[in-house]
Amino acid sequence: MFKENKQFWWFFVGIIVLFFIVYSALRSGFTTGSMNFSGFPFSLLNPNSGLYKPSTSELDVAKTYEATIKTNFGEFIIDLYTKNAPNTVGNFIHLTNSGYYSGTTFYRLVPNVLIQGGSSTTKNSNLNDDIFGGPGYTIPDENNWDSLDYSPELKAELTKLGYKSSTKIASKDLEKYSVAMANNGPDTAGGQFFIVIAENSNPKLENMRGKYTVFGGIKSGQDVIVKIANLEVDDSNKELTRPKEDVIIEKVTIRTK
Repeated sequence: MFKENKQFWWFFVGIIVLFFIVYSALRSGFTTGSMNFSGFPFSLLNPNSGLYKPSTSELDVAKTYEATIKTNFGEFIIDLYTKNAPNTVGNFIHLTNSGYYSGTTFYRLVPNVLIQGGSSTTKNSNLNDDIFGGPGYTIPDENNWDSLDYSPELKAELTKLGYKSSTKIASKDLEKYSVAMANNGPDTAGGQFFIVIAENSNPKLENMRGKYTVFGGIKSGQDVIVKIANLEVDDSNKELTRPKEDVIIEKVTIRTK
């Protein structure tokens, strides 16, 4: 039967092989963890943004680093928590030095909660893909629950959701003017980050604790953050409220002390 229908069978085998190649590529490109939008900050891996590679160089934890972010609304300085989140800070510095953040926008503004940016796809004109922008890879979370004195109940809840506690660092907790990595579940952070504008007593902030790596805090330029936080928002999409004015990251500069 094979000899009589050789051309058909070779075609059939080729289709099967092609199917598995396409399936493997899609699975590799779109694996980003649970697609759960119940939390506030999210960052979905963009399969088309693979120009950036994870850094292989180690951060010098003996040094102090800060990032100056220049926007069209003014500039502010982030004190980077090298000892509290070394891998996350190293990733942020690596992406900054690669030019990743230049030209991106703070595309998300949740009034009285947070402002979010760092999405690579905000550089194009398509607003529908802004949430998907990433460097093409993900990094692990860095949170030590014991150092944050979390309750047994909160630890159990985080464990149930798939989060893990680090052991070799002393973490910083979320508070007003914290800078943290956005994610879409455990170990799915990449390039997007958010700045907390909520008061520490805000219950929405309480619900976010332990789920996001805090890697910095606003050192100066809080007036610029307040200016951005007070912008009018487009809330026609309840899952993604945007500032009505473009808030553009013009340049990010790393300084070592």
